[in-house]
Amino acid sequence: PAQGRGGPPVPVGPPVAYTLQVSMDGTAWGSPVAQGSGVAPTTVIAFAPVQAKFVRITQTGAAAGSEQWAIAQVRVFAK
Repeated sequence: PAQGRGGPPVPVGPPVAYTLQVSMDGTAWGSPVAQGSGVAPTTVIAFAPVQAKFVRITQTGAAAGSEQWAIAQVRVFAK
């Protein structure tokens, strides 16, 4: 668990639900190219190849309890 600010550890989990958008300029974002539910310990998001310089992942679901989520690492692969 992650350490809370001056408090007890905070449970950390995968994103409850997410959308993934891409952008060429970091300002104009298109419709989501992927969406779904997170899976512990690693959430893999696959989507059709697109031209992009920026990736935005937004949590769209609410945790049932006090769980928080964080992105520890992002790896992008092209086929």
